[in-house]
Amino acid sequence: MQVQSKELSSYWQEREGRACPLCHGTGFRFLTRAGQTRALRCHCISQERVRTLQQKSGLWPSEWGQSLTTFTVRTARERFLGEVLRGFLNGADLKTRSRWILLCDGNSGRGVLRQFANELMRNLGYSCFWLDCSVDLERRGNKQQVIDRALGVDFLFVDVADPGSGRRSSNQLLERVLFERIRKRKVSYCLGPEPETLGEGDQALLSRGLVRMLRAHFQFVVTDQPHACQESRWLF
Repeated sequence: MQVQSKELSSYWQEREGRACPLCHGTGFRFLTRAGQTRALRCHCISQERVRTLQQKSGLWPSEWGQSLTTFTVRTARERFLGEVLRGFLNGADLKTRSRWILLCDGNSGRGVLRQFANELMRNLGYSCFWLDCSVDLERRGNKQQVIDRALGVDFLFVDVADPGSGRRSSNQLLERVLFERIRKRKVSYCLGPEPETLGEGDQALLSRGLVRMLRAHFQFVVTDQPHACQESRWLF
């Protein structure tokens, strides 16, 4: 009887250790405001669920254990961007505000933004998907699978820092995804130069109509002049 009791205790301790620390495996979190308590669905951060989110995110396995705190920044821009992104994590508009991270030198900031996505998965339990436009979108497999994944996640990250030439069909796929996420009010983060500079005519990555929508619905974050941006971080 004592052996069974120890085995049962060990089982529940192990299960509790694997359970989400936010809801303790119940699937719901309780929020009390103005004397009223509501049950909210939990974005669980159990080890199993976080690993599943990371496997589907498009981030490299070597990045899964990193965070905005542990990531080694190389430039003042990356340090500044990291501070801004940490502020976004605690912001009231985290789930409602899409943002375009403006860069003037390609790769600077990509690693920091990828760790921001990792923080969203590891600490808040949100699903994320990283879409790299330097790789032909059609090479990621079935086109419909890409669309479904990009539209279904809580946060979409689109890397247009180095868009390449791109096929017209791939550009149309990206347009469709961004249009749909704006229409459904789902949050997206884009990383790259001013959207108006991404090609011209048939080679344009984004149409003029989409650029106008981006300007209307996205918050543009400046990172190329950190010191000048301390007082005013955004361009609209």
